[in-house]
Amino acid sequence: MLRLVAVILIWVVLVGGLSLFVNRERNEAAAVYAPPKQAAGDYWLEVTPTFSVTSDPFGLQVGDESSGGLVIRLQNREVLRIYDDLQEGLPIEVKPLERLVVGENEFFIKAQPAEADIANANALRLRLFHGTDLLLDETFWSEPSNPIIATTRIRIAEPGDTPRDGS
Repeated sequence: MLRLVAVILIWVVLVGGLSLFVNRERNEAAAVYAPPKQAAGDYWLEVTPTFSVTSDPFGLQVGDESSGGLVIRLQNREVLRIYDDLQEGLPIEVKPLERLVVGENEFFIKAQPAEADIANANALRLRLFHGTDLLLDETFWSEPSNPIIATTRIRIAEPGDTPRDGS
């Protein structure tokens, strides 16, 4: 008899704890979604490759889009895509840069070097400006015979916020 009571008690604790956990997750998921606030101001991006960019000759071509070239995404949406031959060392500017939000922003960069440059280690410089202020300056490198594939993040502060130590 005592075993039966212990088994029932264990089942009640386990099933009750599981149901409380599942209901708590549902209540958290039902919270109201607030879209991120767009960053206000004159933000722009400058991209400078040290190599010529071309489309991937072995990549999949769907409609007018081919793989390769230079692709930069912000928050998983394209802000720049170039398939044409792009000369090395010439900066490309994206003005104005839209889709920046207050808080965390993530850039995804993919660049396919041209066949003449594929045997070298290549670099791509990404700079983000707010007006004339430099906010981000990063250089991404590739190994010889590989494309550049990288991500970087930047936090955009609310206007009027002062940075605190450690953040």
